[in-house]
Amino acid sequence: MSDVQQTSPKSWYFALSEKKQFYLRQYGVGERLLIALHGFGEQGSAFAQMPELMAQRYTLVAIDLPFHGQTKWIADAYQPADIISCIQHILSSLSFKKFDCIAHSLGGRIALACSAELDGTMERLYLLAPDGVDNAYGLWTERLPFFLRKAIAKRLDRPAWILQLSARLYQWKWIDRFSYRYLQHHLATADNRKRMISTWLSMEYFKLTKQAIIHLLQEASFSTLIFLGKRDTINTGKFSQGIAKQVDAVDVILLNAGHALIQPTYEWLIADLENATH
Repeated sequence: MSDVQQTSPKSWYFALSEKKQFYLRQYGVGERLLIALHGFGEQGSAFAQMPELMAQRYTLVAIDLPFHGQTKWIADAYQPADIISCIQHILSSLSFKKFDCIAHSLGGRIALACSAELDGTMERLYLLAPDGVDNAYGLWTERLPFFLRKAIAKRLDRPAWILQLSARLYQWKWIDRFSYRYLQHHLATADNRKRMISTWLSMEYFKLTKQAIIHLLQEASFSTLIFLGKRDTINTGKFSQGIAKQVDAVDVILLNAGHALIQPTYEWLIADLENATH
């Protein structure tokens, strides 16, 4: 792999209001803008280890999503309009008219949900194990009505009962190891609970059916490259591979990796850039 850029990023806040402020990090100095959306439980710094050739080609701006990293978000949820406003701010503040987007897991779902509004400005979409497309876990939570989500969220403020219940259900083999460890970790502290509950409530506004995803990508002017990990136990990849067979502007790359795909994707992209220069 090429040398990695180690310089400290430029960073700043973009304020939608006093209570809603996105934290942004900039890496690289290239002529193309690459906007990055991280996965759940991560932050924009997940994209920091950028290969040198990519840093020369791209100016990468990573957004800390609401309830993550250093973004300040005093609200119960966020919506696509919030993300779109942040992306438009990045474009105008850095004097770019077009951009590419790289989005991992939760960020992939968010990018897809916003992509119709950004079509014409976004030229290339890199989806890394996108959430809401091929998930092996958690799909039952998608079908819960919003009022029921809010009722459950209030009870999760005191999580002892669900932690005890999840331990018992795991012992009885009614839930799998992933679900058990997920709940134990993300309900362990007040900050973790706030992040999980508020993100869950927010995803009500980022819903996309499989039919809607196919239609969206068929109609889009941007091209899409989906990266999947062969050893990913969270994202099965079956639907994504099916999309590539139906939509000419969509391709799928299988990497020898799990769900953590940022660095493996960087390695693929840098090899692609090097091939293009020879």
